[in-house]
Amino acid sequence: MDMDLILERLGVEEGVIRRFRQEKITPDIISLMSLYDFNCLGVNDKTTIMKLRVECVCYWSNPWAHNNDSTRCRNIRFEISSIMIETLFEAGYSVKDTSIALGVSESTLFRKMGQFGLSKLAFTEIDEEELNIVVATTITEFPRCGEEMLRKVLLQKGIKVP
Repeated sequence: MDMDLILERLGVEEGVIRRFRQEKITPDIISLMSLYDFNCLGVNDKTTIMKLRVECVCYWSNPWAHNNDSTRCRNIRFEISSIMIETLFEAGYSVKDTSIALGVSESTLFRKMGQFGLSKLAFTEIDEEELNIVVATTITEFPRCGEEMLRKVLLQKGIKVP
């Protein structure tokens, strides 16, 4: 089964693979699933979700929308959710890399970002003193954490910093 192979290749736990099999989840419907759907199946890591979506792109059912005249095709329309864009940005992708990963032009990506009210530069509004307290607490809790891990821990606490 293709779905099992994809999940195994991504290192997903056997219990999650079993749930995908029970729910009859196939690669062609992965792009239609929400973050909530993935959480219900036991996939909680946004990076894993994005990797799964990227792996399953080639399985999307009928990406070409044909007219009645089979010799002419209309524009391809892919559903790109705000979660997909946010996940790639949070994983450190640039706008250019995100557009390549999603298979759209940068202008299409910027248009989608505008529709969803997203910005690559959207950071949490927090005063410097409060940020220093949170960072000091985090460093006390994780004394060997580096800059990248600190950024991820802050992100989990709902603080997005440059």
